[in-house]
Amino acid sequence: MVLKQRVSSHYLKHILIDMNGQEICAKGKIKLNDILFGKGIVSVDLKLMASEKPVLLIEYMPSLITRDLSESLGLRS
Repeated sequence: MVLKQRVSSHYLKHILIDMNGQEICAKGKIKLNDILFGKGIVSVDLKLMASEKPVLLIEYMPSLITRDLSESLGLRS
């Protein structure tokens, strides 16, 4: 089962994205609040607009994500 959830902006403290535009996204790295996204994350949508708070939508498989990631972002399981 795949869930999609908007993460509350108060959970967003530090975002690091390390990608090579010539490779698929699965080979890149995303770290949020010093926790590396990994197995179970299907997609990440990040919307940044100067006049608004950041919007982060995560599509994930609850049975595969780590407890640390789930708790740090307030994700449903």
